[in-house]
Amino acid sequence: MTNEILKVELNIKSMKSQTTTTLGKTIKGLMVLFALLLSGISIAQTTVTLEDQCNCEVLQGTDVSAPGAVTPAGADLGDLYVNTDTGTIYYWNGTTWELTTTDDQQLQNFTFDATNNILSLEIENGNIVTADLGSLDKTASEIEYDNTTSLLTATNVQDAIDEINASAGTVALVDNLDGTYTFTNAAGVDTTISDTSISTMSPAVDGVYTYTDETGAVQTIDTNANANPYDNTTSLLTATNVQDAIDEINASAGTVALVDNLDGTYTFTNAAGVDTTISDTSISTMLDNGDGTYTYTDEAGVVSTINTNGIVVSNLITGSRIATL
Repeated sequence: MTNEILKVELNIKSMKSQTTTTLGKTIKGLMVLFALLLSGISIAQTTVTLEDQCNCEVLQGTDVSAPGAVTPAGADLGDLYVNTDTGTIYYWNGTTWELTTTDDQQLQNFTFDATNNILSLEIENGNIVTADLGSLDKTASEIEYDNTTSLLTATNVQDAIDEINASAGTVALVDNLDGTYTFTNAAGVDTTISDTSISTMSPAVDGVYTYTDETGAVQTIDTNANANPYDNTTSLLTATNVQDAIDEINASAGTVALVDNLDGTYTFTNAAGVDTTISDTSISTMLDNGDGTYTYTDEAGVVSTINTNGIVVSNLITGSRIATL
């Protein structure tokens, strides 16, 4: 009985051992299979990057935002730069960053549909590109306004215009008709302006003008002859102003005279009042006596009579005024 019990126990242990061995082998098989699956998945997910494709260095950031940029510099020819804001790709040509592709097709025609705000552009290859401009059609109240500088309270264009208009309505400049002005600012505060910085010139009184400048300083301008200086260096007159010079000349000229004595002589009186008789006037005369004779008086007063009676013209030269007596 004891031996049978012992055999049963040995059989049970043998079965447990076989079960454990089989389970372990199964687990190991599953682990190997799982490892193979993981390996396959890893191989299937291998990523080919942009750097792998172009065999170049790919930079990224926002420094390059337009063709022709020169920074960042030091890249190798063919390196790429991706603008992370726009997704645009540029390449380094050795000097500047340029677009990787260009399109030089020209615009052929365009139309705009005002009903739905659609802009249609026709390019060279016949393609038509449309753009919806509806977002640009905004009223003043829909457009934002930055009030940082103006310190207005408005935050859109409509309110800003209305706010300025309301303030400007109180601005005024009133002439007080007494040389002063009252200025009212947007806050309604009045300021009196007394200095208007206006110069004036009064009408002449007895040849004298009065000029008042912007500061209120008064100057007189005298246009009378006695107020204007005269340089007597050349004339040797004693006068030093225009009025006295004219009077001095007139006083001297007042004594100058030439009187015909009716006897062939003249009396000249100079500026100093000294008389001089002029007897030789160097004038000759010829008097027709009406009887064929003439009386000639020369410059010296010598009288000669010329008798033309009894003169016969014997030879008259035709066609001329020459004749012989």
